[in-house]
Amino acid sequence: MKSDGFKPELPARKIEKYNASKIIRAIVSALFEFEKAYIALGASDFENYSVYKFRIEARKLLVRLIVFQGAFDPDVLQHHIVFLERLVADTDALRQRALLDEELACIAAAYEEPDIARVQETLAFTLLKLKKQLKIAYRRADYSAGLTALWASVQQLRQNGIENEDALVDAALEKVRLWVRELNDFKKAHIEKPNAVQDQRSMVRSARYALEGMEDMISRRSLKTGAGLKEIQDQFGMLCDLNAHMRTLGAMAKDGPDTALAYLCGICGGIMLILQKNAQKQACAAWKDLKDTFITLEGML
Repeated sequence: MKSDGFKPELPARKIEKYNASKIIRAIVSALFEFEKAYIALGASDFENYSVYKFRIEARKLLVRLIVFQGAFDPDVLQHHIVFLERLVADTDALRQRALLDEELACIAAAYEEPDIARVQETLAFTLLKLKKQLKIAYRRADYSAGLTALWASVQQLRQNGIENEDALVDAALEKVRLWVRELNDFKKAHIEKPNAVQDQRSMVRSARYALEGMEDMISRRSLKTGAGLKEIQDQFGMLCDLNAHMRTLGAMAKDGPDTALAYLCGICGGIMLILQKNAQKQACAAWKDLKDTFITLEGML
């Protein structure tokens, strides 16, 4: 599909070094502004939700490019920003993908680095993942409700005056413990309650989509080892124990359609904050185990 003819004319020269950290901070700041705007819109507005998620993905793509390259010439970067603003303003999914295809081609053509093949491979992977998300994960109303619950829990911590990073992580740890206890209590109370297979499958699939969305955010963080590593490992251990009984979460869906996913996303949100203080390799491995459990369970239902 062709776009409306708008194309950034990128300078045909080697990209010069530039202070990428300032650009990244500015883009991340804009990303959080979009998140706050989305919360204000409400999860029920489906079309706005799709537009919101695409804007986030477009900006994450730009961040990835900046981080991968190490630096952009400011003039070249401005071309990308202008183009992405036009891209995210279009609400038609097919047209969005066509515009993004065109943008990726322009970016690849601008590189004069020896590892151009690696750059193009990275861009192709990002586009593939973006298309999959647009087609599958972000069209689900239950995922939308769960994501709103996740951010609401984070915002609540900040509204309570917890701004210091260490204090925020400690508070998140306590929240995770609380959520895990509540889930365990619910599991015991409803272990004998019959559940419809279709409800179980739906909840497990929704939970997996939520985990995949969080996994991408976690994998991008610069995590370091610290005193809290043992604590996060303990929390993951508790979550993995719960996974053995994930089918009981279907009972939650009968008490309230979004209850199970909201709890799960709340736990993920707490873990995401905790991971800022810990080791990336161990965290991502544990996260993969958690997601794989959902995939296995979904196949059994």
